[in-house]
Amino acid sequence: AVDIYEKEREIVVEMELPGVQEKDIRILLYPSRLEVRGLKREVPGHEGLRYLRLEREFGAFRREVVLPGAVDPDKAYASLENGILTVVLGKPPKKTRDVDIKSRGNEG
Repeated sequence: AVDIYEKEREIVVEMELPGVQEKDIRILLYPSRLEVRGLKREVPGHEGLRYLRLEREFGAFRREVVLPGAVDPDKAYASLENGILTVVLGKPPKKTRDVDIKSRGNEG
């Protein structure tokens, strides 16, 4: 599951990754999207067991998230805590400038 929310200067993406270790996650940032790739490893010591129910998934995964606006890649950082990956993406500064008004002559 993924949640995306916006703050004044940031876009935050939170993704549930229970059982995934930090070393097994790769985050790729593109101009309009975020891609998270990783590997959820099987728990060691489960060889030879006969499962009665196995609903958890293991193996490689990939998830793309379309971003709601422009982000500054130099202001991005991520953390993993309690199975929640949080990616904070800084928004670029809003650029404004004065526009000069120039006469175009006798056009009309």
